[in-house]
Amino acid sequence: MKYTIYILAVVFILITSCKEEKDCLDYGGNSGLILYEVEMGKCYSVLDTSKIIVNDTVLFKKLPQFTIDSVQQSLGCAPSPSRPTLDFDTITLLGAKTEAKGCIVTYERKVNYSEADNNIIYTIDIHECGECNENRISMNWVAIKKRKNIDNLQVLVRYH
Repeated sequence: MKYTIYILAVVFILITSCKEEKDCLDYGGNSGLILYEVEMGKCYSVLDTSKIIVNDTVLFKKLPQFTIDSVQQSLGCAPSPSRPTLDFDTITLLGAKTEAKGCIVTYERKVNYSEADNNIIYTIDIHECGECNENRISMNWVAIKKRKNIDNLQVLVRYH
């Protein structure tokens, strides 16, 4: 009987701690003006800028200039890492750097447009789970329908 109580207590602790990890996976997704997430690969996961609007192939080809040499070297990246093929006649690429800690990190991303001041508002809700303290850096690359002459990219990051 004594061992049964210990076993039940251990099982209960394991279930409740695993439940927290699982709940973190319930978050995530994109909404608002986001057409899709853009997988840029590990070599563009960290840039030397906190936010970026890419509206044409000229700036897109210059992205290697925004990378950080020491980070690129530690990731084993080439001097000019490859990028996906994107159609800048139809999309605008947005990137916003975030840092989070956790065994599991999920992102809810939303992009809106403010006509009043010609700004893009990019909201990123970050859900950090687990106690492993692993540092996660992301540029949160997303594509939206083509927007020319945007005055500003306003980024709001909220941690949960």
